[in-house]
Formats: sequence, structure tokens, C-alpha cells
Amino acid sequence: MKIEQNKFVAVSYSLIVGEDDGHPTVMEQVPGDKPFCFIQGFDMTLPAFEKNVEGKEQGEKFDFVLSVEEGFGEYDEKNIMKLPLDVFRDDKGNIDAARVAVDHTLPMMDAEGNVINGTVVAIDDKSVTMDFNNPLAGERLHFVGEVLEVREATAEEMARATQPHNCGGCGGCHGDGKQEGGCHGKEHGGEHCHGGGHHCHRHNG
Repeated sequence: MKIEQNKFVAVSYSLIVGEDDGHPTVMEQVPGDKPFCFIQGFDMTLPAFEKNVEGKEQGEKFDFVLSVEEGFGEYDEKNIMKLPLDVFRDDKGNIDAARVAVDHTLPMMDAEGNVINGTVVAIDDKSVTMDFNNPLAGERLHFVGEVLEVREATAEEMARATQPHNCGGCGGCHGDGKQEGGCHGKEHGGEHCHGGGHHCHRHNG
């Protein structure tokens, strides 16, 4: 069975970045026992990723590179925002210093209710500066992996795939791009928080 529209797909892969600079780094490792799963054509991963695995069968290997434009676009300084410190206070007015810390990634919510991940880059006595660029923004993405499974998606899987903010069915969704069974879908790259009327709020989900 080949990968095509509405097929359930499970893949393992290594994601390599930094090759243009001569310093290739394995940014993400998805092993066979914790594969990345998605349904082809349901926008659960990058369109260019789907295009490159289209037509492949179980057991086939793949090796392709996505351009910056096909991945998460260029790094954008507009996605760095300074938010009031009060946004991060709990109901008692306290701030969890162990969680709200430099280099930590936090789920936030924009004015439309979209959950977006941001990385804390600085904290002062009045504000928290966060970077809402995808961790892979500005990178060419080199995927090397194997198709582990291709089959008809079940009714339950199809229903789950239509839910907002859904990601791979068995790999799990991670915002830092470094954990096993990661997700490189649009939820973490296409929904950024910008200035000009958009406001971020802490997401406690």
C-alpha cells in the first residue's frame, strides 16, 4: 500500500540541521518504537514533508531536504515580544520561577485563542521577553528515515485528525523540536504571535 490521501502513516527519522554552516546537528530523533504518525492530506505535518513521502510504501527509506521556505520560514524579529510580568502570575499573584525561566518554552494563547509556544529569552522586574519563532525557523531541514507503516486510517483516527491543534497520532506533539516522536506540523510553526493588535496570554492547559 502506498502513501496517499487519507492513509495512516508511521515513520521514523532523523532531522538534521546546520549543514549549510558546515556544522550538521541531529536536531530531532524519532525512533522506530516511538514513530511519528499522521494521516496523509490532513495538514498534520509540513506540506513539503507529505509531498516527499507521497507514493512510498512500508519499508521504503527516504532522504530529502526542505528549503527554509518549505520548512518554517525565515527567522523573524517581529516574533520577539515583551509581555507584562502580570501575564505570568497565578490566581494568588505568584510567578512560578522554576517554570518561567530563561530558555524555557511555555505555551501561550493569542487573542484568537490559538495556543502558541514561546521561548523565554529575558526577564526583568516588569516584563518577560519571549521568542515565538519556531525553533527551526531559518533552517534547511534534512530528513533521513523510513516508512514503518501504511494502512487505511480507522474512523476514530480520521475523527481525531479533524480536531483543531491535532498532531501525529502515536508520536506525540512537542514544541521544542528536540524530543522523541516530535511534531513539525503547522501548529508549532504557522501560528505565531505578532504585534499590531495581537496579544498573548498565559495558557494553563
